[in-house]
Amino acid sequence: MTDQKKSPGFLNRWSTRKRDTIRQSAADAAAAGPRSGTTLTDTPAAQEKSSHTAHSGSESPVTKQSIAQAADPVPAVEAAPVDRDPAIDHVAGKLLTDEDMPAIETLTAASDISGFFSEGVSVALRKAALRHVFRQPVFNVRDGLNDYDGDYTVFEPLGDTITADMKFHSARKERARLEAEREAEAEAEAEAEAEAEAEA
Repeated sequence: MTDQKKSPGFLNRWSTRKRDTIRQSAADAAAAGPRSGTTLTDTPAAQEKSSHTAHSGSESPVTKQSIAQAADPVPAVEAAPVDRDPAIDHVAGKLLTDEDMPAIETLTAASDISGFFSEGVSVALRKAALRHVFRQPVFNVRDGLNDYDGDYTVFEPLGDTITADMKFHSARKERARLEAEREAEAEAEAEAEAEAEAEA
């Protein structure tokens, strides 16, 4: 009995094709670009120009400048400054505490309050600083898009405008008035009939 090989699943086929694509891209890039460690003088064009210059016995200034620029090392890039932790006093080398914090009354909207987030600062002082800063006028500007900012207890008078809701309630009240009049007339008639029967 021969063992039947399992056909690879969808994920295996996809992974294999992806690896093949990456390898092919790397091979194409290596074939297209110059190898690492080569300079302009190692290329066939530069070698041909160098041999031509050697035969002619002179070298053009442009060629000298190009070769000199190619031979110069790439200037070193300065490393980006590392962000320092604002919760640590890097001069004294200690963790910031409540005593190191500025007075809350001196804080403004432009103040740096990152030091108040130090582990050595108490929660009460941190909350007080945040409360003071966010009460500044610059943080208390309504954008006009909050549905609950308006005072809906005050309405502008409609004037002569009659809305559909007003018409509906006017008609409802008129129907109620007519119904009350009919009931009053029916009661009056019933009382008159009762009095007439009593007199007879």
